[in-house]
Amino acid sequence: MSARRALLDLLACALARTPLLVADGLAWLLAWLWWTVLPIRRDVARENIAAALPGLPAREQARVLRRSLRGLALGYVELLRYLRDPDGCRDMLRTEGLEQVHERLRRGQPCLVLQGHFGSWDLVLLAMGQGRGVALSCIVKPPADPWAAALVERARRGRDIELIPPRGAVERACAALEEGRIVLFTMDQRFNEGAAIPFLGRPALTPTGLAAVARRTRLPVHQVWQWREGRGRHVMRVEPAFEIAWSDDAEADLLRATALFNEALGARVREHPHNWFWLHRRWKR
Repeated sequence: MSARRALLDLLACALARTPLLVADGLAWLLAWLWWTVLPIRRDVARENIAAALPGLPAREQARVLRRSLRGLALGYVELLRYLRDPDGCRDMLRTEGLEQVHERLRRGQPCLVLQGHFGSWDLVLLAMGQGRGVALSCIVKPPADPWAAALVERARRGRDIELIPPRGAVERACAALEEGRIVLFTMDQRFNEGAAIPFLGRPALTPTGLAAVARRTRLPVHQVWQWREGRGRHVMRVEPAFEIAWSDDAEADLLRATALFNEALGARVREHPHNWFWLHRRWKR
C-alpha cells in the first residue's frame, strides 16, 4: 500500500467519524480556500456558470459556486459516514415518486433512468441500493483519481449496483434490463465522442446511448435528480416518464430524444444552480 493511499484511508476514517456540524464548517472553509487561495478549476467553473446563466449577477454566480463546492465536500463526508454505518444513516434520504419504479418492478417491467451530477449523487445511489428494493445498473465514468475510483466501486458493488463503462454500454444495458434491473445513464459529464447537442445553451458532445436503448426496448425513461434539504438530509425525486414519439428514422429519433434529455438536465440546473457540479469541463472540445 502506498503512503498516499494509507494517508487517504486514514483521513477517510477520521472524516467518517466527524460530527456533521463540524464537517459543515470544514466544508465552508474549503469552499472559501478554493475561491481565494487554491483556485483549482475555479476559472472553469466561472466560465461555465457565466455562459450557462448569463442573467445571474457575477456576485451571485460566485456565491452559487462556493455553495456548490461546500455541498460537494459535505456530501463526501456524509458518504463516508454512510459507508461506515448504513443503518444509522438510512434516514439521510427521502424519496418522492419512487412508487412509479416500484410498481413497474412489481409487474416485472424494468425502466430506464436519466441522472446528472446533482447534489450528493454517489450517496443517493448507495442509499437507493440499500434496502429500497431497486437493483441498479449504472452507466457512469469512474472518478479520475484511482483512490476515489476504488472507494466508489467498492461501495457500489456492495449494494447490488452494477457499474457499466460508457463505451459499448448499449448491449450490456439491454441485457441488464432483461434481468429486471433499472438502468441509469449519467449524461452531464464531458465526453470525447457523441452528438453535438445543446446543453445549457451551448453545443456539448453527448452520447446517444440512452436514446438508443429506449428506442430499441420502448421502455419508459424517468429523470431522477436530488438535492440537499440540510445537513445529512437529502431528497431524491423520480419524475414522470418522458413523452417520446418514435418514428421510422432512427438517426433523427436518437438526436431528438437526446436533445430532450439534455433540455431536462439543463432545466434542473437552472432550477437549483448551486446543486450542480460546475467544475466539469463539460463543453471542452
